[in-house]
Amino acid sequence: MTLGHLLKRERDIEGPLRELFFTTIYASDQFERRFADFLRPFGVTPCQYDILAILWDAGGRLPIGDIGERLVRQTSALGAYVDRLAKADLVTRERSETDRRQVYAVLSSDGANALEKIHESLENWEELLIGHLTTSEAEVTTKVLKKATERLPN
Repeated sequence: MTLGHLLKRERDIEGPLRELFFTTIYASDQFERRFADFLRPFGVTPCQYDILAILWDAGGRLPIGDIGERLVRQTSALGAYVDRLAKADLVTRERSETDRRQVYAVLSSDGANALEKIHESLENWEELLIGHLTTSEAEVTTKVLKKATERLPN
């Protein structure tokens, strides 16, 4: 089934590269909306989840600017996301003792617990959404998408 047919368009999208481009955008939108729905009961957005996961991966503490460089999806509102996480007691903000201009986000115990609960459910959710793909299909798709993005300007 082509993307044009899936979207009930009168004509198909012409050319394999254009089809790949728009199918990638469509798939990204579909996954992101479903991921937001999955995270809603945990009280976090996809970007907030990403921040929590980045902090956990970094040992629980990072300068806020460093978090921005590691996000899956870039945002200009990183400070606002960290503020909402702090308001929910999932992270704390700490000023550097050596450079008062630098602010760290620190994963709280509540944040680590929330992330653990999310991860317990995430594996089942991933299986439900993309478990019909073989390991080979998943690896090839990942490889192609990485290759497609490697020449994009920053």
